[in-house]
Amino acid sequence: MKTKNNILTVICILFALIWGFAGLLKIIAHEAYYDNLIGSAIYRDYADILFYLLPTLEILAGMMLFWKRTLTIGLSLTVVLFGVYTAFNVYILLMDNPPCSCHGFIKRLDWKQHLIVHVSLLVLALLALGLHLQTKFTGHKIILPNTNIH
Repeated sequence: MKTKNNILTVICILFALIWGFAGLLKIIAHEAYYDNLIGSAIYRDYADILFYLLPTLEILAGMMLFWKRTLTIGLSLTVVLFGVYTAFNVYILLMDNPPCSCHGFIKRLDWKQHLIVHVSLLVLALLALGLHLQTKFTGHKIILPNTNIH
């Protein structure tokens, strides 16, 4: 059980860092982020909504991974977000391969490499959610560090 606890803890910390970095970078570089949204034919019509929605969901997902009460929602949101990002990535690969508007190390990747990263993180998120739900419904407890807030 301790091994499962450690695995889930490491995965949750990884995703919290990913979401915190992604969401905060969108806020810090908000002008470039908005320009990328309106510059894309794919989501130009939804740019105003996505401008606020994506960083908010990313930061919330990351924060939810630190509390026992919100862990299921945080992991579920992580699965949904990476599912959407993976589907978008597949769509891009089927279209004309526009330049990436990502930040950080992922900006250096081409769209096929993006897909590998997104699918890998989606599988990891599904594994974490499954592990969490398995322990939740079998009565075993996984306690993340500093999660004794009820």
